[in-house]
Amino acid sequence: MKIVLLPGMDGTGLLFKDFIRASPLDCLVLSLPESGEQSHKALSEIMVNNLPTDAYALVAESFSGGLVPYLIQSAKVKPQAIILVASFLHSPRPLLAKCVYYLPWKILLKIPGAKWIVKYWCMNQSSANQFQQLWTLLCEMDMNLMKRRLFAIRELDIPEYKTDIPTLCLMAAQDKLVPYCLSNDLVRCFSRLKILSITGPHFLMQANPDECATEIVTFMKELEESRYSVCQSD
Repeated sequence: MKIVLLPGMDGTGLLFKDFIRASPLDCLVLSLPESGEQSHKALSEIMVNNLPTDAYALVAESFSGGLVPYLIQSAKVKPQAIILVASFLHSPRPLLAKCVYYLPWKILLKIPGAKWIVKYWCMNQSSANQFQQLWTLLCEMDMNLMKRRLFAIRELDIPEYKTDIPTLCLMAAQDKLVPYCLSNDLVRCFSRLKILSITGPHFLMQANPDECATEIVTFMKELEESRYSVCQSD
């Protein structure tokens, strides 16, 4: 079965390279639109047209978790499984998001110690190579676009929608941006929810791609086996 990868706030999908190499699954990356409104609802209205028309699972990283409820409501073909990675359905740290929104990022990224601060908050315990991918992308990003997505996070709230699609939530054990307790709120939207903690920082699929791939493949196999058992009993 194909898995559709929805990226975090960078929106590019470029940071999925190591995960795709580690995963035996057929991966399709859907980048986030860069023009227009950046609210989760507005983005989903554009992206829903790019979802597959055959069997697939939806993998949403960080920022993109908020897209999932909107996507599955309007998707012509619903995903057979959902995987949320270091994700959230409402603003995880409102005060931090507000502060970051007003910071002059282009200037701050050039000051001594900026690399250390970003690594501490986003990708601590990662290798130098892994972090360099993030740093390079961050320095090249359109900061106005980033601010619009930060604003979308500030406005994000859990939608009045519930699904029984089997859902796996991979939480990063050393995540400094998304508190682990937020995973408990996901059950308000996903009734068949399984939560696993994996060693790593917020950028979990980049810092620990092998374990993420292993857990996702295991989850998909378990679903296939349960469907097969049901068919056999019928």
